[in-house]
Amino acid sequence: MIDTRRTIAAGASLAGVGTFLSSLRQVFRQAAERRATRAALGRLDAHLLRDIGLTEGQAQREALKHFFTE
Repeated sequence: MIDTRRTIAAGASLAGVGTFLSSLRQVFRQAAERRATRAALGRLDAHLLRDIGLTEGQAQREALKHFFTE
């Protein structure tokens, strides 16, 4: 005989793992986006930085942040 309580609990555990993996994937996606954005910011010249309201120092500080820093 199948113990449905154990089957349901196992399904719930797998759902929790799926949720965790989905969250982890989103964290990595956001980190990759920050890394790419900061790298692009670091390549902008002074004229373009002025257009977006940043100084070269501000852009440099942002570009040097680690990808996991918001």
